Amino acid sequence: MATKSPSLFEAVAADGRPLLQLTAFALLFSGCFAFFVSIRREFLPHDIAYLAMRPDQLCALAECRVVAFMFHDRVAFGGVLIAIAILYFWLTAVPLGDGAAWAWWTIVISGAIGFLSFLSYLGHGYLDTWHGVGSFALVPMFLAGVVRSHALVRTGPWDLVLRRLAVLAGALRLASIFVFSLSWNLSNASCISA
Repeated sequence: MATKSPSLFEAVAADGRPLLQLTAFALLFSGCFAFFVSIRREFLPHDIAYLAMRPDQLCALAECRVVAFMFHDRVAFGGVLIAIAILYFWLTAVPLGDGAAWAWWTIVISGAIGFLSFLSYLGHGYLDTWHGVGSFALVPMFLAGVVRSHALVRTGPWDLVLRRLAVLAGALRLASIFVFSLSWNLSNASCISA
């Protein structure tokens, strides 16, 4: 009796870990790109558009310390992306491969917070296409990896507790994003009216 060969998706996705590792690789690449742009001291097009200033105008402010801070911030962001990528590589290869529920929940909660925090860009109007396209391309891959890798998880008595904590953490994160966006919009409105 002939066995059915797996589809391309099944072959690539396997148990979900390759999709999560591909997500980690994308984060690693993005972090390295942030380093590269900062080392070259280049502004991205959306930086200039949002600030409505040329780089020389911005550098004229505060002895160019604003520009230095912007590049420092971008390096810090790149470093965080690289650290998360390394963590995801290890979590998917070692503890999740052994069926550790905590590793799966760590990936789920940190990914949910990371992707949901992207919505905070909407609160202050700094939504650029680079971050948008990258995030929206990674979300389906990340979700498919999370769903498929759940079969690896050994369930135990703490599984229900962890699920409830994950729901609570997500609700708190959404509430904090809402409050931040609301306070940002109110502070901008008071600055405009003053």
